[in-house]
Parts: sequence; structure tokens; C-alpha cells
Amino acid sequence: AGRAIVHMKNKDAIEVHGYSNDVSGPVQVDDAEAGRITVEWDRIERIRFSAPPAAADPGVTRLFGKVETSAGIFEGFVQWDKQECTSTDILNGESEDGKMEIPMGRLRSIERQSRRSSRVELSDGRVLRLEGTNDVNEENRGIMVEDPRFGRVTIPWDVFDKVTFSTAQGSG
Repeated sequence: AGRAIVHMKNKDAIEVHGYSNDVSGPVQVDDAEAGRITVEWDRIERIRFSAPPAAADPGVTRLFGKVETSAGIFEGFVQWDKQECTSTDILNGESEDGKMEIPMGRLRSIERQSRRSSRVELSDGRVLRLEGTNDVNEENRGIMVEDPRFGRVTIPWDVFDKVTFSTAQGSG
């Protein structure tokens, strides 16, 4: 449970385990005819990866952006709260109007306002103040950025200032 052996193209075999939902979580498969199928981890015996059909549209993109911190600016693929990393992942928080669940792909920026809240700008220009969850307060586990200059950088909440999302060139 929580482990897998990855067989690489060069014939190397590497045992991996996950700290998030990478290994041991359910796997979703989008089938052109049957729709989305969710398979629980303990039911999976083997996964074989192959190139997608030429006309396939994944319907999802990796998060990419510029992260401003008190230690400098980092740019690359982003993993928010060490968890959300695609346009369909959800940012949770509470606004003055109630609980919000916003797809990450609909965000223009997130800016730390205090230990307890963030200013969130949607791609349509609306601005919200969110609080109450680890996605938007000091309980955030860290913002990870794959900056080509340094590799993967993890930024703690108290150093984070703002992320501005943009479109990546390529899939990473």
C-alpha cells in the first residue's frame, strides 16, 4: 500500500512512494466512450503509459506562473499547497458570501494578505478575500515551483507574497 515500482524506458526499475496523492490515491482514466473511470489504488495491478491519440484533448493543463517572495521571484510549473497542480484542481476558502471551491485554472493570481487570508483574483477580474482553509492561510504546506534555474523550490507561507498564473510553453 502506498508504494509502486516504476519501470523506466531504459530498463531501470525504481521503487517509489508518495507523500501526497501521487502514489496510493485513486487513478482517473478518461475513456472516449465510457467517460471518466475512477480506479482505487488497491485494485491496480499495472499501468502502461503510451502516447495519446493525435486528436486527444486532455481538458486540463499544469499550473504555471511567477511566484513573488521576500527571497526573490521564481517562475515555472506550480504545485499549490504541495497538492493542487492542474487547472481542474480546486482552491478552497471562505469568502464573505460563503464557502468557495474555485478551479485553479480560473485564477489569475493569489496574494497573501495576512497569516489568515489571501486576496484571490479570478481570470474574469473579480477579486475575493478568502480565509479559513490551508489553501489560503498560514496552514498552507508550501508552494512548490519547478524553476529551471534551481529545480524544485518549496516556498513557505511566511516568505510567499504572490503568484500570478500564466500559460506555459509545453507540458513540462
